[in-house]
This record gives sequence, structure tokens and C-alpha cells, in this order.
Amino acid sequence: MEKCHRLWEYSEFSSEIEENIKKGMRREEAVHTAIDICIEKGILRDILIKQKAEVLHMLLTEYDEKKHYRTLFRQGRERGWMEGREDCLREQIKKKLDKGKTVPEIAEELEEEISVIQQLIDNPVSVIPDYLKDYLSDPYEEAETQMQKNRGLGKE
Repeated sequence: MEKCHRLWEYSEFSSEIEENIKKGMRREEAVHTAIDICIEKGILRDILIKQKAEVLHMLLTEYDEKKHYRTLFRQGRERGWMEGREDCLREQIKKKLDKGKTVPEIAEELEEEISVIQQLIDNPVSVIPDYLKDYLSDPYEEAETQMQKNRGLGKE
């Protein structure tokens, strides 16, 4: 960093933000305060004065990778729970059909709507409602898409 003063300045600016957050400031307040302090100290002064709005926007709307992966994990867990529940229902339905039970009897015993039981019998694929399928998108596909977008951002 001794050879590149700009890199050192950026490092100092980043450290100032982190220190402010450690002091208990919210991210937005920490960034604003760091900008003011760095301008006073002459750190990235020219950039921070000319492009303060752009710097603020970039830092406050940055991609939150941890939050993204927590969301993917939660969605995957919910999807897995729903698929597991569906698989369990299918197994119970099959056992009850093998015993000669009717669809209405099975629905009553499993405390499900007759239409749900009939769909599980008639449809060998998932019957997770469409509105939940959109919500429970494939977390791996979504993560891969996001990584590709991030790689693309680095090229510009």
C-alpha cells in the first residue's frame, strides 16, 4: 500500500466506516460520518467532495451476500419442508389406497381437502401451489444467477 496512495486512502476510508459501525452507528450514519471525517483529513477528499452522492449510493445499496444466502437457505428449507410433507402425504395415501380406502375416507383421515388428495393421486409430480413455486424458486439456480451477475459487474 505504500506504493499506491489511493489504495491506502480507500483502506482508511473503509476502516473509518467499520469503526463507526463498531461504535454503534447504523450503516448510513457510519458512511456519512466517515465521508465527513475523511474529507477533513484529506483522505479521498477530491472524490468524496465531487462524487459524494455516488459514493453514498454505492455504499448504501451494495450487495449483501450474507443476507442473500440467508434468504436462499430459508427458501430452500421451506421448499424442502413442503416437498417432504408432500412425499409423506403421498406415502400415506398409497398405504390407505392399498387397504382399499376411498378418496373421501383418506381425505378425512389425513385432514386434507378431497381435491388435494385427488391431485396427489392423479399427478405424479409436485402439487405445490404455483404461487408458492414462484416464492420457493430454486436456491441453487438463483445463487448461480447472482454469481454470474456479480462476475459481469467486475468486467465493466
